Amino acid sequence: MDYFGNNVDGTASASNSAIQYWNNNANIQYTCPGTGQQSVKELGIRMLSGAAIIRLAVYNTSGSLLMQGASTLSFSSDGWHNHTSFVDGSLDAIASPELTGGTNYILSAGLSTGGLQIYKTSVTSGHAKYVTGDITAGFPASLASGSDAASEWSLRCGVEPVSSSLSIPVAMASYRRRRM
Repeated sequence: MDYFGNNVDGTASASNSAIQYWNNNANIQYTCPGTGQQSVKELGIRMLSGAAIIRLAVYNTSGSLLMQGASTLSFSSDGWHNHTSFVDGSLDAIASPELTGGTNYILSAGLSTGGLQIYKTSVTSGHAKYVTGDITAGFPASLASGSDAASEWSLRCGVEPVSSSLSIPVAMASYRRRRM
């Protein structure tokens, strides 16, 4: 699996309120690896401790919601906490979530309350954005303008190339039939 985003441990520090956080695409660009369609396998956040409810999402660079975790995540232990199933803005299931390799995306996290210890790295103010409020029931269809943040949260998206539905044995059998 290939990852994009801020796939580092960083330093843990507390979020002070219910918040929606995202990378500011003008200053930090998260590019989906590969070429062509990539299957989204997981969307994760690195946490240390706390009691907040978390939900993660992917937006395009125009700020339009593409997908979000199918349900909320609760803190269980130090480490990466991942969504592996996804819904759209109407909370309808996305059977085969895909992104395009080589394209930039915005990763976003929503927290229900403050006090959660999240791993992050320090960056120049404006490299990330946030708005206060609990959006864990469902992300907004579009990103707000937001306030500048001076940290980059440890958020990542894991993808794999979309596999072909034609298997090698089927292709070989088809080839053999044509030659006879």
